[in-house]
Amino acid sequence: MKTFIKLSVSITLLFAFGCSNNDDGNSNDGGEQSTLELLVSGRWYQESKTPGSFSTCEKSSYIEFSNETDIALHFYNDDSGPCESEGVVNANYNLSGNTLEINVPDGTVTANIVSISEDELIVTAEDETVVFDKTEG
Repeated sequence: MKTFIKLSVSITLLFAFGCSNNDDGNSNDGGEQSTLELLVSGRWYQESKTPGSFSTCEKSSYIEFSNETDIALHFYNDDSGPCESEGVVNANYNLSGNTLEINVPDGTVTANIVSISEDELIVTAEDETVVFDKTEG
């Protein structure tokens, strides 16, 4: 569960520090969406990670930013047989530049957003790179 939360945090960081040239999360004058706007634009599903990979079941897991501070992490796992929800973890986050800090019950996870677009979020945390997208599975 802790690894999954760290992965989700990494995903969150990708959203926060995407392709925006603006460090404060506000829209720039060019009409592009800010990192924050991209983060809260919908659910971000786990797609891939390096090193390792996600099972088909784990690719149903997602993170969802609801505003400037709240995030929901919903995890799925098939370690003990059929694919089952592990439930939703509600947390809060702080976005500062390309750094995303997610405060979960077990502590704080820090991730760096490598890139973010309307369809893809890439984050790194603890020697792991995680790719999120808007498509479940």
